[in-house]
Amino acid sequence: MLQFKPVPGELLVAFMKQEGKYCEAVKSQNGFILEVDGEIIGACAYDILEHTMGYIHYIYVKPAHRRQRFGDGLIRAVLNSMDLHGVVSVACSSQSTELEGKLYVFERFEATGDQYRLSSISDFFKRPCKSEGE
Repeated sequence: MLQFKPVPGELLVAFMKQEGKYCEAVKSQNGFILEVDGEIIGACAYDILEHTMGYIHYIYVKPAHRRQRFGDGLIRAVLNSMDLHGVVSVACSSQSTELEGKLYVFERFEATGDQYRLSSISDFFKRPCKSEGE
């Protein structure tokens, strides 16, 4: 069974350390894990920076489970949570673990080449999943 679960930062840290992907700089208190049949196979960490601005720190899916749209699901879970908290604009870094393949969601910031933003969460949910358009 597939489940996206909101979890506290400590569980995200433990999973990322186990996967050898932990970054000391990320101190997020918000995130989701993705479980398949009780096994954690992915995680996504985010923060709400201001009342209407969110930031995705990273998204990670174990190598054996990639290319199955699980990353899309994690992004959608995070964006839905942010939307419910009143966030309207989201940024991320292209340096984020495993985020490179998901950047079709974001528009490039003018200020720096490695920052991306989603200017409207509601516009995002109006579009079909990438896999629906392929």
